[in-house]
This record gives sequence, C-alpha cells and structure tokens, in this order.
Amino acid sequence: MPFLYQPAYSLFNANVRWESADEKYSLQFGVDNIADKKFQSYGNFQPAFGTVQASYDRGRQWYLRGSFSY
Repeated sequence: MPFLYQPAYSLFNANVRWESADEKYSLQFGVDNIADKKFQSYGNFQPAFGTVQASYDRGRQWYLRGSFSY
C-alpha cells in the first residue's frame, strides 16, 4: 500500500545536564526531534476490509527533568 511507505529520515535529539558538586541535585533540559520532522510512527493496512490506518509522531518535544538523591 503506497500510502504507508515513507522515505528515509533522520531524527536529531539533544540534551544538557547540570549536576551539583555534591552530586545531590541534577537538572536536565532536552529537545527531541529538533528539526520537527513529520514521520509515520504506525501504519496498518487491512486488505479484507480495505482500511488504512496511520499515526504520526507528535513532532518536536521539549522536556525538563530534575532529580534529587539522598
């Protein structure tokens, strides 16, 4: 089913992490899919019913994580 085929693609992610001198606290900031590429993450074709399903990635995502060790 040609609808479900997609050309090759590359994804680029990056993150930065800070850690306190005593290694008790840390913060991490990152970005997934920096270029905001649209790509199919799931595809399904049911020939018996003639249905096609496809879902796409959410695109660029930012995150911030913090941790505490004791």
